[in-house]
Amino acid sequence: MIIDVARDTKTKSVIGASVAGGIGLLAVVSALTGQTTGGSGAAVAVGIVGGRSSCSSACSRSSPGRS
Repeated sequence: MIIDVARDTKTKSVIGASVAGGIGLLAVVSALTGQTTGGSGAAVAVGIVGGRSSCSSACSRSSPGRS
């Protein structure tokens, strides 16, 4: 009998990566369309942080070494 303890962890990590990617994409779109408060500096900061969030979640889902 084999007990797969990583099965639940993999599902939760995929869901978490998808949610983080969605939030990151929303942040990037908000920064590009000027929907942020605080001027252009805040828009740049939101774009950078949002871009990193969406990229890191997409990269974690597509890494061939992780299953």
